[in-house]
Amino acid sequence: MSHPLELLRDAAHDEWSDPVDMTRRAAEGLLKLVDQDWMDTGLEAARMLRARRPDQPLLLAITERALDPDPDRVRRALQSAVSELEDETWSSDLGLRNAHHESMGVTSLGRSTLSVLEAASQIGNSRAQLFTDRRAISKGLGYLNFPISVAPPEEAVALLAPGVASTASRFWTTLRIADAALKAKVAGRQIVVIVHPLAELSPLNRSVYRPHRLLIDVTL
Repeated sequence: MSHPLELLRDAAHDEWSDPVDMTRRAAEGLLKLVDQDWMDTGLEAARMLRARRPDQPLLLAITERALDPDPDRVRRALQSAVSELEDETWSSDLGLRNAHHESMGVTSLGRSTLSVLEAASQIGNSRAQLFTDRRAISKGLGYLNFPISVAPPEEAVALLAPGVASTASRFWTTLRIADAALKAKVAGRQIVVIVHPLAELSPLNRSVYRPHRLLIDVTL
C-alpha cells in the first residue's frame, strides 16, 4: 500500500494522468494524513500541492477544502469532495438539458463530451445532427445514434465546448476549441461549456490558478 506522502508527491509531478484519477489519488493521500498526522504533515502537504500544481483546478478544489487545522472538518470536507469528484450525473444532466437542439457541434472525444452526448441520445431521445470537421472525431462518434455531418462544429445550433476550468463568465480550453467557441459566439450560437463542477474556480482558487501554457481563456 502506498504511503500517503508518496501519493501526494506523485500528484505533484504527474503531467499525464487523467485529472480526475490524479486528484482522487491526492485526496486519498490527504485522507490518510488526516488520520495520522494532520497538523504537522497533512496541512503542509495540502499547501505544497497548491503551490506545485496551480495548473490543476480539480486539485485546487480539493486542497482548498483541506486548508483547515481541524482534522475532523478536513475529513468531512475531503470525503464530500471525493463524492463530488466521482459523481458524473452533472454531464448526464447537461446532456438532457441540451437534447432538444437540432444540431450540436462536437470538438473532441473526451469522456465528459461523450457522456453528454450519450445522455442526450439514450435518455433525452435526441436526434440532433452532429457537426464535426475532424475525421477521427466522426469515427469515434459512430457508436452513438446520431446522424453525423462533416462541417465546422461552430455552425451547429449548439457548440459543445469542453474546458479545463471555468468561472461564471470565462472558461479555459485549447486554442482550437476556443477558436470554435469565439466563432459560435459571433454567430449567435449557443455555447455549451463542459467543465467538471469541481473545476469551477472559487475566488481563492481563481487567484492562484495558472493554466497550462497550451490553454487560453474564452469570455462568454
